[in-house]
Amino acid sequence: MVRAKQGRPLILNHPRIIEAINPKGGQISRILLSLTGVLWISCFSNPVDRHFEKAVEAEKGHQYELAVELLDRVIGIEGSPGSKRGIEAAELAARIALLDLKNFQKAIKYFQHIVIHSPDPAKRIEAQKSLASVYYENIADYESAILQYNKLLGVETDPEEKKKFRFAIAKSYYYLHKFFQAQTELDVLLSEKSDSKTYFDALRLKADLLVSTKKFDQAVEIYQKIIQMFPERSKEEHVELNLAVCYEELEMFDQTIKVLNQIRDEYPSPEFIDIKIKRLKEHQALLPGARGLKK
Repeated sequence: MVRAKQGRPLILNHPRIIEAINPKGGQISRILLSLTGVLWISCFSNPVDRHFEKAVEAEKGHQYELAVELLDRVIGIEGSPGSKRGIEAAELAARIALLDLKNFQKAIKYFQHIVIHSPDPAKRIEAQKSLASVYYENIADYESAILQYNKLLGVETDPEEKKKFRFAIAKSYYYLHKFFQAQTELDVLLSEKSDSKTYFDALRLKADLLVSTKKFDQAVEIYQKIIQMFPERSKEEHVELNLAVCYEELEMFDQTIKVLNQIRDEYPSPEFIDIKIKRLKEHQALLPGARGLKK
């Protein structure tokens, strides 16, 4: 038996080793061992890993298109889609497509791949969340967003997360001018105990929805409630101005002017408020019964 000296690797294709193994057939043995080496390298040089490693290097070098192309090869290799490496490739490709390339359709494709092929339920749910978010926030495909968020409502266990999904569904319906469906979702959301941010957002959206359907008297009640419950945030988001608009639509001009005077000093453009008040007073002066009106 041929042994390597201590501390030195055994080199099987060295001529002396070959002769020691088979002194009569050295040339044949060299050929066989060379072929064995080629096969050994082929077995351990996995194309999936090779493409993935090149993709990682391409991403580090900001070659994002190349990285995604290499990751597509990993995902497309037979037997790879649901493998650990295949899912890792889809996750990396989704991140590059979404954050670096801003190619939202490609990002959707990769998130869908993870939802369908990942054996890990937690990864499937996270991909579903990202998919819904891209539809909702990036490409304004509200029909698809509603579909994805409804799926998430069926699998999510965190109550606060479910409220966020329901709010996104309600707002998607609002953007689609499906006001009845939007109000139904909001009523469910407002009937549950929520954190202050979610409750404010839901109330605000319901009031805006009522304005869109010209139910100004109901909108006034909700805007007043918001201002009373959330005074600071109401100022930040100019809820009082929405209230003034409702009063004006209801021809309650004294109330409109009162609200505008209250917010004038803190409004970013006080001159806008001044012009608005002036026009309202001029309009009031022309109404029947107003002082100084000539018959």
